[in-house]
Amino acid sequence: MKLLLNILFYMPLLMAELCSAQSSIKTYARVHRDTIKINDKQTTNILFAHPITVFDRGSADILAQRSPMAADLLQIKASGSGFENTNLSVLCADGSLHVFNVSYEHNPTKLIWEVGLVQPDAVNDRATQARQRYHARALKVSQLLVPSMSVGRERQQIGLRLNGIYISEDQMYFHVKLTNKSYIPFDISRLALYSSDGKRARRGAHQEVEIPPLYILGDVRRLERRSAHSVVLVTPKLSLGKGKELRLQLWEDQGGRHQQLVIKNKHLIKAVPLN
Repeated sequence: MKLLLNILFYMPLLMAELCSAQSSIKTYARVHRDTIKINDKQTTNILFAHPITVFDRGSADILAQRSPMAADLLQIKASGSGFENTNLSVLCADGSLHVFNVSYEHNPTKLIWEVGLVQPDAVNDRATQARQRYHARALKVSQLLVPSMSVGRERQQIGLRLNGIYISEDQMYFHVKLTNKSYIPFDISRLALYSSDGKRARRGAHQEVEIPPLYILGDVRRLERRSAHSVVLVTPKLSLGKGKELRLQLWEDQGGRHQQLVIKNKHLIKAVPLN
């Protein structure tokens, strides 16, 4: 009941502050279940996802300040030893009103609180899950025996061939076959896709923009003598404007047996969906 009365008492003050500075942002409240434990010997840090607009202490038993070095960091501690349970209200620039219960504890175990932030572990988990999806689909593409297209070039016994373009969700999978018919190993310095202006490219001077892959399946370091293997490049979905083209480039490290394929929009729109 005390928590509810505090929210109702301080809400008009916080709303007035919000209306004067951020009238276009909608306010929403979040009451946190966990109680923040503080003492008078240590500083507790609360890190928010957005800058702090205003804060209010439930009682003078809490000392609080916005960090002079970070607008999204609130630092609190107890003004003395022991106090009755109280609360803390914090309004952030995105319109979020955070309300916490605060109590005294002689030796609190948690001195850093992160509010509304995406944890690094969650980011890593999502990235790992994405890589696993890319790997599974790229592996499926690499095992396809019948090419969905064939765009290739061979020079100095080094072959570069595009055996298919596949699409799943918002990613494209380029199935590339590398061949070395010579007895000289081919050390790869670069296998990459570039977007370029086709007409300017044929005239000589042109600007190319690399399309970084989301994932690569296969060996892109070395092509052994008298060997062949597949590589699958995973990229965001692509389409080309008028006069534009993709260039798939295979460059030899400290050598001159470079290869290049031109991929046009007519090839991209033939991308085969992956089941």
